[in-house]
Amino acid sequence: MEQQMFKNQKPAKREDMLRDNADSVEQGTYFRRATEEELAQRREGLTDVSIEVAQVETEKREALAEFKERLKPLKQQLGQHLEFLRLKGEEVQGVLFKFVDHDEQQVGFYNSQGELISQRRAYPDEQQTSIHSLTSKSS
Repeated sequence: MEQQMFKNQKPAKREDMLRDNADSVEQGTYFRRATEEELAQRREGLTDVSIEVAQVETEKREALAEFKERLKPLKQQLGQHLEFLRLKGEEVQGVLFKFVDHDEQQVGFYNSQGELISQRRAYPDEQQTSIHSLTSKSS
């Protein structure tokens, strides 16, 4: 079969002649080879799009870095709130006042608002020495 039919005809006339002389006309798909000019245009388009994609990717990285910086303090605050709720309170650094109850042999620690923070049994060296124990030690 010939490589090209009616090649000396104009494109519109060629299609009419093909339709008139064909045994049947069908719809289908086929592979069409690109011309060198089309390939050059596509390469140029590829270059343009690649440059634009690189610019958008750079903007995306910068935007993500900005969002990450904006999120960082918010996540820190979120963690603090969650920890506070989990513990139902917070750890506080401050002055504690120690009181020893010699009658009950207890030690209590109070904050600056006068609230009892913790209490425990008094250690032997915190307990008040009696006169009897002083006289027996000196003998």
